[in-house]
Amino acid sequence: MKKKCVYVLGNDGFGWSVDKDRENIIRSLILNGVDVTKNIFRAKYIYCVWWDLLDNWKYKVLLRNKKICAVLTNCPSSKMKTFLKIKDRINIWIYANNKQRDFLKKNGIDDSCLVYNPFYVKESCFKKIDSKNELFKKYKIDKSKLNNKFIISTFQRDSLGSDLNKSKWQKNPELAIDIFNSLKKDFVVLLAGPRRHFIKKQLTKLGIEFIYIGREVDGDDIRINNLESSIINDLYNISDISIVTSSSEGGPKAIIESVLTGTPVVSTDVGFAKEFLDLDFICETKEEFVTRIKSIINGNHKESFTKTMERTKSINNRIDYEKRVISALDKLCQM
Repeated sequence: MKKKCVYVLGNDGFGWSVDKDRENIIRSLILNGVDVTKNIFRAKYIYCVWWDLLDNWKYKVLLRNKKICAVLTNCPSSKMKTFLKIKDRINIWIYANNKQRDFLKKNGIDDSCLVYNPFYVKESCFKKIDSKNELFKKYKIDKSKLNNKFIISTFQRDSLGSDLNKSKWQKNPELAIDIFNSLKKDFVVLLAGPRRHFIKKQLTKLGIEFIYIGREVDGDDIRINNLESSIINDLYNISDISIVTSSSEGGPKAIIESVLTGTPVVSTDVGFAKEFLDLDFICETKEEFVTRIKSIINGNHKESFTKTMERTKSINNRIDYEKRVISALDKLCQM
């Protein structure tokens, strides 16, 4: 049987989320005997890791007469003009959660053109570490100065790249700030990663204590503070709780990462949150977040979090992920 010749299109260039997706897709294809080419003209099939990249004018020419499958990285309701322009050029849509599926079906995409495949997080990169005291030393955090305060972490980019003083609406950092401002002062916020300018300024203004892991710079730090997965894994293991306050996501992977490290995560009903988390960890309002965080601090979460860990590990399975990558390509080749 002749090998399928595939070109994988798309990257973010920073080793961030999309680059991780690209790496996982290419690995899955190669392990299953697919010919992954670096020559777009040689390929008959295109595996696009970021759907709205196809709105670029040059791909209308380069991808003419090619079969395309594309990953829906977010819910495109905020980019309807783009979606409507390119939806008929995409033969197979790969969606990460049920909200995306419902959106695609509502907008005329047939079931035969859909493949479910949640974003994959490497279990080898995110795992529980028992030696927390060593981690505090490693990151020069004086545990004695924390005065037994619990640590709440958030590692998602919250500032716009075009204006670092403005918030990225999809990540909804305003909700995180409201939550922190409503809690008693017996906690510390742990921040990491690039483009955290907005939340750092707001926390400083409110006098809320936080620790930032990274280099402090005034300008865009996307190439400076983009941390390795091993560091983010360490920081989850330092945390008592992580929070996700996003209003629009395809994932987010932060949910899976946190659960794999054994760190309870409280999230809005965004992306695939309900598909991975027990309902005890889903919140919508500031008040619900505050109540749930206090409950976790008091230890009233262990049974439901055990269920969440089992469900997450079942869905976030490398073998099943690879099968779904190949399933999308097989569907594409049959068209």
